[in-house]
Amino acid sequence: MTSIVMIDPEQGPCVKRTDPIAEATYTYWPYLLGPDTGCEPAIDFKYFFGSRTGSPIAEIPEADAYFLIGQPNNSSRIFAYLRGRFPGAKVCAFHGLHHYEAIERRGTFYPEEMAFYEKADAILCARRSDVSLWKTIFPTRKVLWLPVPYPVEAIAKRHPARFGGTLRVGFLVWTQCEASFLTAYAIHSRLGDKVEFLFLNVPKSYERGKEPNPKMMKDRLLPHSIDGSWSSRLKFRHTCVSTWLPYPLFLQHLVNCHLIVFAENKGHQGRLLMDCAALGIPCVCSDMTDMSDLLWPSLRCGPSKILEKAVEVAEGMMGTEDYAAGAVREARRELERNFGPKPSIRRMLNVLKEIGVL
Repeated sequence: MTSIVMIDPEQGPCVKRTDPIAEATYTYWPYLLGPDTGCEPAIDFKYFFGSRTGSPIAEIPEADAYFLIGQPNNSSRIFAYLRGRFPGAKVCAFHGLHHYEAIERRGTFYPEEMAFYEKADAILCARRSDVSLWKTIFPTRKVLWLPVPYPVEAIAKRHPARFGGTLRVGFLVWTQCEASFLTAYAIHSRLGDKVEFLFLNVPKSYERGKEPNPKMMKDRLLPHSIDGSWSSRLKFRHTCVSTWLPYPLFLQHLVNCHLIVFAENKGHQGRLLMDCAALGIPCVCSDMTDMSDLLWPSLRCGPSKILEKAVEVAEGMMGTEDYAAGAVREARRELERNFGPKPSIRRMLNVLKEIGVL
């Protein structure tokens, strides 16, 4: 059986193997590829992440191919180790979801980080837009698109809240805080208390020094909302202001929304866009978000137009309940066609054939 080991070395210097988790992330691959999944041929897929404690990298098992996610500093070190320890294996650089953000946060880019991509057997990209980026940098290199697979049926079992006259608008605030808050103010200025808001995954910097911990995650109107933070001074109705939530809890809040606004401009893969498509929630999003053209073509726009587009859609939904019904149907159809289990398996098998291990 062909074996694949994927490593996310963000923390180090040790590694830990994680048990498969049925979420919309890399850890969903074992559910799609293993011997009991119906995948033909079956693939032994293991996932490790970097850790400050755990096993030394010498305990990474031998495999036919390694997918090493690009993370500053650690990736180059582990790449060199794998090349020396398993010279016959394919070692692929994987440009994941947060590489640019990590560099921006640290403020430094080291030359050896580019060398890691240059020396790898192939460059795999979670974001489709990064394929052309790396092909432009390395015209003769093998660059392939391998987005995170999505468990469509499992997520779609959750049912979003029914619209009862009050429109609940959600924001993923992690990347573009100011744009999200200003958009909420604009919607409120038009529709008043006919609208209430959820702000999800708010950065620590907006908690006025409060660090998130279980004692501070007190109930407001919904669980896991921060009590006593800057949110208490917002002038409009809001049901939840959360810090970073584990994915199952995040989905619990997401299904309480009738409309989602994602104002980010960092070029994320767009898992939130997938979540909305699976749940049937309209999503106004930036055209810089990967896959926005596939999933939400009629609701995407340039980052500078997010505020206007969100106001337009919110007003439309208040006027006509099925205002965005066509966009929702198209998003669900394209989600299954491009990122459901069958196309994800097919894409992975094609990648393995391209790199010569299948």
